[in-house]
Amino acid sequence: MLTKEEKNTISNDIKRSMTTAEEAVLDALWSEHCSYKSSKRHFKHFNNEGRRVFLGIGEGAGLIDVGDDYVIGLGIESHNHPSAVDPFNGAATGVGGIIRDILSQGCRPIAVLDCLRFAPPETDRQKLLLDQVVLGISSYGNCVGVPNLGGDLEFAEEFEGNPLVNAMCVGVAKKEEIIRSIAPNPNDILLLYGSRTGLDGIGGVTFASEELVDESQKESRGSVQIGDPLTEKILIDVTLELRDKGLLNGLQDLGGGGLACAAVEMCEKGKTGLFIDLNKVHLHDESMQPWEILISESQERMLGIIDPENVDQAIAVIEKFGLIGRVIGRVEEGDTFVASNFESIETYLPVNFTINGFPEPERKETDIKIENLNLPKVEPEDHPLIEMLGSYNLASRKPIFQQYDQHVQGNTKIAPGLDAGVIKLPNEKYLAIAAGTNSYMISCNPRVGSILATIGVIRSVIVRGGEPIALVDSLNAGNPEKPESYGEFVEMIKGVSDVSHAFKIPVVGGNVSLYNEAEMDGKSHKILSSAFIGITGLIEDESHIIRPKLKSMGSKIYMIGSDEGFLHGSEYHRRYGGETEPMSVDFDQELLVANTIRANTNLLVSATDVGRGGLVTTLAKWAIQSNVGIEFVYETDDLAFLWGEYGGRYLAQIDSKFETDFLKSITSHGVDVTLIARTSNDKIFKIDDTNEWKLPVLRKIWEAPLKKALYS
Repeated sequence: MLTKEEKNTISNDIKRSMTTAEEAVLDALWSEHCSYKSSKRHFKHFNNEGRRVFLGIGEGAGLIDVGDDYVIGLGIESHNHPSAVDPFNGAATGVGGIIRDILSQGCRPIAVLDCLRFAPPETDRQKLLLDQVVLGISSYGNCVGVPNLGGDLEFAEEFEGNPLVNAMCVGVAKKEEIIRSIAPNPNDILLLYGSRTGLDGIGGVTFASEELVDESQKESRGSVQIGDPLTEKILIDVTLELRDKGLLNGLQDLGGGGLACAAVEMCEKGKTGLFIDLNKVHLHDESMQPWEILISESQERMLGIIDPENVDQAIAVIEKFGLIGRVIGRVEEGDTFVASNFESIETYLPVNFTINGFPEPERKETDIKIENLNLPKVEPEDHPLIEMLGSYNLASRKPIFQQYDQHVQGNTKIAPGLDAGVIKLPNEKYLAIAAGTNSYMISCNPRVGSILATIGVIRSVIVRGGEPIALVDSLNAGNPEKPESYGEFVEMIKGVSDVSHAFKIPVVGGNVSLYNEAEMDGKSHKILSSAFIGITGLIEDESHIIRPKLKSMGSKIYMIGSDEGFLHGSEYHRRYGGETEPMSVDFDQELLVANTIRANTNLLVSATDVGRGGLVTTLAKWAIQSNVGIEFVYETDDLAFLWGEYGGRYLAQIDSKFETDFLKSITSHGVDVTLIARTSNDKIFKIDDTNEWKLPVLRKIWEAPLKKALYS
């Protein structure tokens, strides 16, 4: 809702009382979700420059040059509050919205990914949330025909009242096909096409900019949009044909803030005004009020900017596919946003003021403490590997991935499951794509945890042979009016920014989701702040792709990177406690090891990075997924070495005939390399003489938790 200060600002500017429609529009466009009023003051920290950047932050998608006159578009969005109150539709429309963001730049969507956070699925509500969110994502993505290339999942009690559902999309287009979300030409026509405008999603952005309370969850189901993936699929085909025929001067999807937000944002960028005739909007319910039409967030709708001479041709294309297209207004000279309903003027506002006129709210930060350094020690009841493989956070994601269509469109080279997925581009190059974070690590130290989590996603792309070329982020935090939550949020931004500068990876887009706090039992509970990172990595030739699975028996597995680290922020330390050194990062070492891996892709049979669960867990999962036995040959009782999740460590399987060249190359770069294990002919994972397990036994333990949660 508009604050008292905001209402005073409006009154002082327009010198009169607001109409109902104006109040609704300004409430939506000045919401945290649309205006970024608490966050964009910090975006200056990001590195947003790079030789491949074609279009940076500011529109539906960032665009990156991948050669041969092609660009990729990438974006990431959150749909947290809607998914909390209506998990199926909230998750489904989150996927639909990010697909349309990519489409609005003229890109054909080629991949989606999802990053999810829940409380452990041990209650009926948490099982329902997990099941329905996954079903919503799979139902929408599968129907619309865009492959799912992976993502990220983590469980923590802090997400009990407020799950997180974030979606990333990647698309591709030729440079000549790119469309901008801008309306610079007076007299161009506003053409609304797609589904009818309805009562679903009204007030969605305002709802997303407030804390969740028990009453609001019940009352806000109407703020959740209802998706129709089959219409979205047709909408994609319509838009691409309009693009190919050169009929679109500008384009934006109708997402948060609805028609008002899409139209006014394009005109603000174009330094123009606009007129909308609300009577021309095609509706589900003819009784809808003007303010409802303006801010409805009904799905599967696009607003095109069309030359007057091309309107008939554009409508013919739209109707050929069975959709509705209506001329609803025009771009005008000046800086005024006028919307009429019959003879009544519903809005008469300055365009720039409508977008940028809000007073910047004061936000305070507390000093952030490093958390969870020394925890009470807990003795494992079984071997730590068995307990950790059987935990929700380290269990197999197969019960989720198998619900997603990973191969539709026929360009998926490597499906998700081990590090990044890989997809083929039209120019015969390949793209490695990964998305995720480590929410617990960030909770321990928001800045350093965000750095390590971001580099972890980068490593997932590097071990597939990709050159990291672009980054998008979705920053999820609590109530910015509370200094602790806001402090964590700012530290996350700084952490992601540190990586973007150190690795010279441009941040080309992103999202901010605040007010992720839920009232339960009369108390407010905030989430673990989470900086979801999406990374794309370019692979110039198929021969440069590093395979994810172990291939040959009797070969050696080397660890490339430092053998000294910490337990802080790891799943092991979270579970078993004890004392630890605080987490830290060495950018020089991270860059050195990453560049060394990229310089030696031709010598690697397969590779992965040491990630969540540490070295032992990573090796065990690698063995299970490859169905290849592994025997440790490196003896140590250093817990940080075995179970720590510190950065800069990669695992590489080496063919004996390339071993000498491999070792010579790695050491010539000044990088540590350690023989860790050998692959074996038997299907056994062996740590030492007293700790070995058959792979089918480990696989059953590893696959059980989420299978039980989803299908019980």
